[in-house]
Amino acid sequence: MTLLAEALEQSVQTPTEHDWSFRADDREGGFNRYHWGLADQRRFDSCWSARAEQLARSLVVTYTSMWPWAFPRAVTARLPDFAGDIMELCRQRLIGQGHHYADRPDIVCEHALQYGAFDHMRALLGPGGWPGPGEIICAICRGGFLESIVSPWMIRQYGPARYCPACCVRARDGRRYRDKGRVVAGLRELAAAIEGVPEQAIAATICIAGLPSDRRDRAMAGLIVAPNVDSAKAWAGTTWLQVLQTAGLVGDAWRPGRGTYCVAADGHACRSLAERTIDDFLSAHHVAHDPEPRYPGSNMRADWSLPGGRYVEFAGMLSDAEYSAKIQAKRELAARCGVELVVLVPEDLTDLEDALAFN
Repeated sequence: MTLLAEALEQSVQTPTEHDWSFRADDREGGFNRYHWGLADQRRFDSCWSARAEQLARSLVVTYTSMWPWAFPRAVTARLPDFAGDIMELCRQRLIGQGHHYADRPDIVCEHALQYGAFDHMRALLGPGGWPGPGEIICAICRGGFLESIVSPWMIRQYGPARYCPACCVRARDGRRYRDKGRVVAGLRELAAAIEGVPEQAIAATICIAGLPSDRRDRAMAGLIVAPNVDSAKAWAGTTWLQVLQTAGLVGDAWRPGRGTYCVAADGHACRSLAERTIDDFLSAHHVAHDPEPRYPGSNMRADWSLPGGRYVEFAGMLSDAEYSAKIQAKRELAARCGVELVVLVPEDLTDLEDALAFN
C-alpha cells in the first residue's frame, strides 16, 4: 500500500459543516452580514471602479459561489488605492459599524470588501449572476463533497474547491509516523511533489491557490503523506536541517532560509511554488526578467525586474501583519522612486497575462 493510500484511510476531524457559499440569489451570503446595510453599501459603491468590477468578474469565473472569500486579498494587491479608500472609511467609522469588532478597522475592512463587493455584483448581475455551489469529486480521495462546506482557510490556501475538507485537514496536519523509514519516504515524496526543498513550516505557509490543477494535485498529495514536524524531528533529527539531511534532500553546506526552495526552468532560484510559476511564465512568454533587483537607493529587493524598469512582487502571506507591512513599505518606496510596481497574489496565478497587464 502506498503512503498516500495509507493516509487516506486515516480518519481526521473536519470542521463543523457550514454553508460558506455566497449565492447570487441569497443576500445573506456565506458568513455574517453584521448589519451591513444600504448606507454602508452606498459609501462602498462611491469607491467602486471599473477595475474593481473586472477583478470581481474574474474571481466569479474562477471561484463561482466562493469568490467573495478571495476578493479582499486580491483587491488589496491589485487595487491598493481602492482598498485604501475602504480602509479609510473604516478608520473614520463611516462604514461597517454594525460589526462586532467595529473598533478594529482591519477586520471591518476585510468584511466590507467582502460584503460590499458581493452586494454590488448581486445588484449588477442579478440572482442568476453566477452558479450556485455544486457537488465535487475530490481530486485526491475521489470522494464526493459539497463545494459550499469547504472552509474559507481551505479556499485561501488551496484554491478553488477541488479537495474535500478531510483531505485539506490531512494536508495541513501531516502524518505522525512511528519509524524513520516512513518519515524519510514521506519527506522525499513531498520534495518530489513540489520539486524543491520544503521549509519546516511548509504545511502552514504553502499557498497553491492559483497553481494549475496538476501542480495543485501533486502538492496536495505530497503534503498529505509528509510527516508533521514533531514526527520528523522525533525520528530523523533534532533540527529541520538534520531532518532534510537525513532524508538526503540537502547536503552539509546547505542552510535553510524562509520559504520552499525550488528552481525555475531558467535556473533562477525561487522560494515558493508560486514564484516558480511566475518565473516560468515569464520565460515561456520570452519576457526578460532579473531576479531580486534592489530598489533604487535601498537595500530592499523586489522579486523581479522587467523591461522598462517595471518591478514585480509576489505577496503570498498578506494575512501576516509583519509581512503585509513590508509589502506596503515596498509600495511606498517604489512610489518615491518612481518605480512601477506590480504586486501579485495567489489568485493572480490563474491568469498571469491579465494580472501583469492589470496594473
